[in-house]
Amino acid sequence: MKHVFSVAAVALVASLTMAAPASAAEKVCKKTVVASGKASLTKVPGAYLSSLFAWRKEVRDRYGADFQPWRRAEGKNIDCYQGTKNGKSGWICTRSAQPCSGVLAKLKDKIKKKFTPGVEITKTLRRGDEGEEVRVLQNLLADQGYDVDIDGNFGRGTRSAVKKFQKKNGLTADGVVGPTTLAALVS
Repeated sequence: MKHVFSVAAVALVASLTMAAPASAAEKVCKKTVVASGKASLTKVPGAYLSSLFAWRKEVRDRYGADFQPWRRAEGKNIDCYQGTKNGKSGWICTRSAQPCSGVLAKLKDKIKKKFTPGVEITKTLRRGDEGEEVRVLQNLLADQGYDVDIDGNFGRGTRSAVKKFQKKNGLTADGVVGPTTLAALVS
């Protein structure tokens, strides 16, 4: 009797899932968000990364963490120029896009583990490295859809995600994040 009940329960769940409206998995987009990063001496990764963090923070503050990933945004635009912001001269990038989210977003858990705004990746990162720069890298990988723990530790999982990203983007898949890999991650 127990076995029959469990089969019936599975059939009921399956029928309810199939009857769910198609719109449940569709993208939901909000109004365009515009955000500028801090002035930086370097365009990539400095100002480029700073603008990503500024845009994600603005989106999180307005619409919540489910809308944060840049890769899901619509109408993306990034403008970089040399200028002055808050008394600091250098490269400044401004991002604008409509933040979007699917109802069944996979990245909620990763986004809850906040990155540190303003941290720039200034060195080559490899397995064994630890700290906020690694956390920034892990957030960039998560933003691209890779399954990594955002813990600030460049371990086996982070190296594997980096190698997959490199291979997918036609780069040397060595698991080391230098300027070329970083530029591909933030573009």
